[in-house]
Amino acid sequence: MINESDKYWQDFYKKNSYIPTGPSAFSQYVLRDIRERIPNWKGCSLLDVGCGNGRDSTYFAQNELNVTAIDRNIQVQNPIFQFYKASAEKFDFKGFDNIYCRFVFHAMTEQAFDEFLEQLYYSAPTAVIYGETRGTEGVTDQDKSATNFQSSIGEKHFRMLYSRDYLENKIKRMFNIIELKSGRNFAIHGDDNPVCHRIIFSRKQADV
Repeated sequence: MINESDKYWQDFYKKNSYIPTGPSAFSQYVLRDIRERIPNWKGCSLLDVGCGNGRDSTYFAQNELNVTAIDRNIQVQNPIFQFYKASAEKFDFKGFDNIYCRFVFHAMTEQAFDEFLEQLYYSAPTAVIYGETRGTEGVTDQDKSATNFQSSIGEKHFRMLYSRDYLENKIKRMFNIIELKSGRNFAIHGDDNPVCHRIIFSRKQADV
């Protein structure tokens, strides 16, 4: 990930008093899907990749999922779930029923994202992967765009944005897309209401 220094994120959380602590809309959406998809869903495992302050990990754990969370820069204080300060690029994904990636894909360069997808393919053959990421629509309207914007702490903040079609084609090379939705009102934060993609996918069944 590009914005990867401890100091960057420590400053970000320190200087932003409005950082949400409750569950995101995406986590609520994912929990509903898990409950509908898995008959005996209580206690099933979920890995939260890039968990940030642990808001969604906490929500999942409070709702009877067996949660593990990782983040390479943030140290979650007093978590009620298993937490590791670790990089997604080096973590072992084996054994997890669900892998949760909110705002992870757009924090990676395209090369890093492709390597991450390959790692998921080989090390998480039976997991269902949930991703939410920002799209190019209304920003550049291109297939893909490496962007930087001025964050609330005055730094240049990297995001790799994809169009819906480009993201779909990238994922379906190795995975079966279970659901793909794109639009606004997925991740409203203050005055910011970007177009986002929500995608659910798993390794193609014939390859398992």
